[in-house]
Parts: sequence; C-alpha cells; structure tokens
Amino acid sequence: YMGTALFRARAPVREAHNSVESMALETWETMWSGTTPELLPDWDLGAPSPALASLVREQPELNQGKRALVLGAGSGRDAVFLAETSATATVVANDIAPSAAAAFEAIFPKASRPENVSYVVGDFYSTALATFDLVV
Repeated sequence: YMGTALFRARAPVREAHNSVESMALETWETMWSGTTPELLPDWDLGAPSPALASLVREQPELNQGKRALVLGAGSGRDAVFLAETSATATVVANDIAPSAAAAFEAIFPKASRPENVSYVVGDFYSTALATFDLVV
C-alpha cells in the first residue's frame, strides 16, 4: 500500500519537473536563438569568465589531467578555455538549449577547437554524463 501511495505522490512531482524543464528549454532556447533582441545573452563576454580565468592562472593544477564539466555552457567559451589551458584535461560543455550548442559550433568550428572539449545538449539531470573532478 505504501509503495502505491508513494508512486501516486511522485506523479505530480514528475509532471511539475517536466513542465519546468520544458519552460527552461523554451526560455534558454529563445535567449540563444536571438529571436527577441531584448533576450540576447548579455552575459556572453566574448571571452571566458574573468573569475574562472583568474582562478586557473592562480592554480594551474586545477584542471590538469582532470575531467571537467561546464554546466550552462552557452557558447562554450569557459569549456574551450579549460581545454586550451590543459591538453591533458577532458572537458564537457553542457547546455539545455540547442541554439547554445549551435553558437558553440559557429564560434569554435571542429577544425579549430581543442580535441579535448565536447558539447552535450540536454538537461543535466536527464542526461547520462560521466563523473567529473571539476564542475564549473
């Protein structure tokens, strides 16, 4: 009996998660697709995050030989920065918005980006990703 009640209780939670996930995807997709000028991503500085760059400069061992995950990677500038600063690191950029991945591909064509960086599109919680030493 308790198992059945728990299953029924989880259904609304699952539905709410799916609804929020759908809204999040729509919102981020709109921002990255640029279909509404007021929602363009102002936070894309055209360079890696100054805080991340400073941290890696101060502690270069931070990502040496590590598996790094950049959540909400957007255009992937932080992920590419981590890959460029450590040829021995494996870096995965992750974003829910396919248009963000398209921006990554446009800014960093496969032929010109480091081989140790990849991009995974999808909700982090629903995407099967490996374990990581560093999460940004």
